[in-house]
Amino acid sequence: MTQQDSPRLLARQRLKRLLPAQFDDVLFLYEVPDEYLSIAAPQITKITELINLALQKEDEQLTNLFEVINEVAPQKKYEINVNDLRTHLINRTDQKLELNKAIKEHNRQYPFFCLIHGDKYQCHDRYLERMLKYDLHKPITDSDNDIPCIPLDCRFGKGIDKLHEEILDKLKDKYFNDNLKDIINIISSEQRNILFYTSMCTNDWSKSGGVKAIQDLIQFWKKDLFDSDHNHLLLICISFKYTKEKTNFLSRWFKKSSINKQIRQEFQRLKLDKFGVNGIVLPELENIHKSEVEAWVRTHFWDYLEILNPEIDNFFNSDETKTMEELVNKFTPILKEHCT
Repeated sequence: MTQQDSPRLLARQRLKRLLPAQFDDVLFLYEVPDEYLSIAAPQITKITELINLALQKEDEQLTNLFEVINEVAPQKKYEINVNDLRTHLINRTDQKLELNKAIKEHNRQYPFFCLIHGDKYQCHDRYLERMLKYDLHKPITDSDNDIPCIPLDCRFGKGIDKLHEEILDKLKDKYFNDNLKDIINIISSEQRNILFYTSMCTNDWSKSGGVKAIQDLIQFWKKDLFDSDHNHLLLICISFKYTKEKTNFLSRWFKKSSINKQIRQEFQRLKLDKFGVNGIVLPELENIHKSEVEAWVRTHFWDYLEILNPEIDNFFNSDETKTMEELVNKFTPILKEHCT
């Protein structure tokens, strides 16, 4: 083993990458006495003190310390795989904080509704995946089991009965059962959290009477059949994409407000409790600022600053923001090449 690969230096490198809150979690879980660390010292000094303490408490491999670090900041989060989500971890802090707060206050005997919205270039599906794997893991479950994510995409504008019939047909196919009560019992007896999601777009909104489309979808899950004594989370997500609108001469002549603008205003005012359910309309998924990408690099790829920072400068150039799709297309290949 080279000196560079020694547990002491590897622990130092891992601890240097932690945010202050994460480092505090390590100190707590590792049961470091308050009097052992210099209170007013910078984090780098406390890291040295922590490692010296660990060398006294355990063998030189620092096995227990690494276990705590991995619990607080799992390395597997940044492993390369075919579904690499690392670029999708850029920002989305507002959405994460508001969702976690709402879920912590939620009574899990009932479904929880979440409305996600943003333009079609914000990678809604991958945001949903990131939300499941990282944003939702700690607040809703202590289990390491993955949360099932079940798509229930439907055609809107056909009326509430047709919409509910389509949702039920998809649930029957998923659970291989034709009886709604049996399906509800299966869902209620699950020992883990479950997420169902339905995608919508601007065209669906126009065809189905605006906010009534949201209300019709909620009505299916609001049925008394879904009230039970289970204590896992049943999360119902509506993923809304703002898509390009068709305009005509008259709408331009009279300067008619765009449909997407009207929908955004509607979502800003919308409170899901008006439909008698628990839920939240998340802040819109917006473009990412350059400073947010730089913060992401400092947090997760400190050892690759010399590679990534010039790429960020060249990519943004004079632009203030980029869509998530643009960022993913740019940085995912770079991460695969350099940041294994």
